[in-house]
Amino acid sequence: NEASAQLRYPSCYNHVIGVAATDEDDVKAGFSSYGTGTDVSAPGGTGISGPNGLLSTVNYETSRGYYDSYFGTSMSTPFTAGLCGLILSLNPDLSPEEVEDILESTCDNIDTIPGNANWAGQLGAGRINAFQAVSNTPYEPVAGFTTAVPYITPGTTIEFTDLSEGVPNEWSWEFTGGDPTISNDQDPVVTYEDEGSFCV
Repeated sequence: NEASAQLRYPSCYNHVIGVAATDEDDVKAGFSSYGTGTDVSAPGGTGISGPNGLLSTVNYETSRGYYDSYFGTSMSTPFTAGLCGLILSLNPDLSPEEVEDILESTCDNIDTIPGNANWAGQLGAGRINAFQAVSNTPYEPVAGFTTAVPYITPGTTIEFTDLSEGVPNEWSWEFTGGDPTISNDQDPVVTYEDEGSFCV
């Protein structure tokens, strides 16, 4: 928060992610440091046209309950750490280097945004993008499902609920003895006309 390009530690060490703060227009926050020690940028809570601050939990009661409004790299850094957690929730076997690579390779370029001309190339890989980071995290999906009732009477329907791990974008079900016998719905509803035990 010193508006400086001077290298700072521990943020400049290997395996540490240096985070700059941006405002609601993706422009470097006035207080934020920048430079070669910056790996990525993230929302820092400062703004002009919008609310000035990001909600954070606090240990005292305010008009918003136990939340208050803050800004700073102390806000942009938790955003980044949270995104690293999301990446690891999809694939906990990733190395720290792989997590950082995903984080940086999926950033939005903010160098060309008006207001960032003086800091082009000094805001890291850009502003983090949670959707792109999660969408580009390699993972091995694990199929899983549940049903509300495993036993039904013939001629009635049963709903299957997808519980697959990861972020699958397609489903392929087979229902022996069911109608339909196959489905690509995430949560299909199936009718069984005959008595028996059937595989899914």
